[in-house]
Amino acid sequence: MKIVISNLRVKMAERGLTIKDVNQATLLSRTTISNLYNGYSDGIKFHTLEKLCELFNCYPNDLLRTFTIDIVDIEIKKETSTYNYMCQFKLIVDGTPELKEAAIKLDIMEQTPASDGSMVNWAEVSLNDVKDILPNSLNIPDNHMKYFVGKLHDALLDELRYNEILRNEAKLIEFTEYGGD
Repeated sequence: MKIVISNLRVKMAERGLTIKDVNQATLLSRTTISNLYNGYSDGIKFHTLEKLCELFNCYPNDLLRTFTIDIVDIEIKKETSTYNYMCQFKLIVDGTPELKEAAIKLDIMEQTPASDGSMVNWAEVSLNDVKDILPNSLNIPDNHMKYFVGKLHDALLDELRYNEILRNEAKLIEFTEYGGD
């Protein structure tokens, strides 16, 4: 999985520019610049990228920071309580593997009738403290942390969705929703 975040804050700091300075030099809206600067943007238009590259005399990859994340070697261990598990896995960020753990809670929902009349189990899987599993060496700016953690959280839950131990334990047909922080 790839995670891309804006590096505009760093480029502006290198030049000592403010949002107002960038606005005046590029004629881009203050809102657009502010969203990229603060990590609120979920995309960027080519026109915006061109204007910023021109201002900073750089290339698009200088304005964006990319991380490659892989989650491998997942092991699930049941805790003492009925539906609590510990998930141990290897988190590989930009080629560097680190062994990590995350607490998993599996809530079995009521059985509901399927379209064919059979009864189906549904469950909610939640993870806690995903932010705590990130390597400190990543130096992710605070303004991008929520987005980064959300992407990691979703990737880990996608991996768990098809985990045989969780599916067999709950005798699940499908997970209905994901939760956590």
